[in-house]
Amino acid sequence: AGHHFLQFNGTAGIWRKSAIADAGGWRADTLTEDLDLSYRAQMRGWEILYLEEVEAPAELPVEMNGIKSQQFRWMKGGAENARLLTPLVLKADLPLAT
Repeated sequence: AGHHFLQFNGTAGIWRKSAIADAGGWRADTLTEDLDLSYRAQMRGWEILYLEEVEAPAELPVEMNGIKSQQFRWMKGGAENARLLTPLVLKADLPLAT
């Protein structure tokens, strides 16, 4: 990952069980538990490997209102994670250079 924080967005990911446990497990109190876990795991030293050549189709809601609702949840969840985790990321003993 080149010491960049990457976001895991839930689709086509493979996790080590030990990484999930070490990061504190899945939290149910966030709208974007996948993003939350990815940041907490990286702060514990786990790295995300992004494979650009891997593609995974995703299903979309059938109705436009469903798409809007989904996008709103994802944006709200990202903002919640930023509010909660940014101070921890900045305090973490992580390299700033790539």
